[in-house]
Amino acid sequence: YDRIKDICDQYKMGFRLYKSQDTSKLYFNVYQGNDRTTQQSLLDPVVFSPSLDNLAKIQELTSIENLRNIAFVYSKTKSIFVYADGADASTSGFNRRSIFVDATSVEETTEPNLTKILTQKGNEALAKYRSITAFDGEISQADQYTYGVHYELGDLVEMQSGNGVTNNMRVTEQIFVS
Repeated sequence: YDRIKDICDQYKMGFRLYKSQDTSKLYFNVYQGNDRTTQQSLLDPVVFSPSLDNLAKIQELTSIENLRNIAFVYSKTKSIFVYADGADASTSGFNRRSIFVDATSVEETTEPNLTKILTQKGNEALAKYRSITAFDGEISQADQYTYGVHYELGDLVEMQSGNGVTNNMRVTEQIFVS
């Protein structure tokens, strides 16, 4: 199970393994799935949200442990500050979270090419140090979306938190309990 799940996760597929009640045979299906998010327009979107009363017991986590918002990029001939979205030269105190980016391997020395290259290196470094926001919740049993009708294994569905954070999730397993 774990190996098959790892392979399906890697290729963004869903699967199911079930036993026929009539013949007691075991069946295995793999699903590629459809995009059921609001970013597409071909299929009806499937959205789980507390505002739609189909998502409950929401847990949210926000971490700024690895966040960096200012990169000091230096080369052999020039150094610059590169700012992430929401930060600028006036960012100070505990809000100023800096990293140093070594760009001494850059051979370019003419402007404006050097500034463009250093800015790109700073933006690439800052992209690795963003805040993390995650949330999880339980789908209501009395939901307007029915599994097998509105969405299937492998489908990409959308989850929205109460704070407006959106997460696209792939349906990788369905558990039936009786």
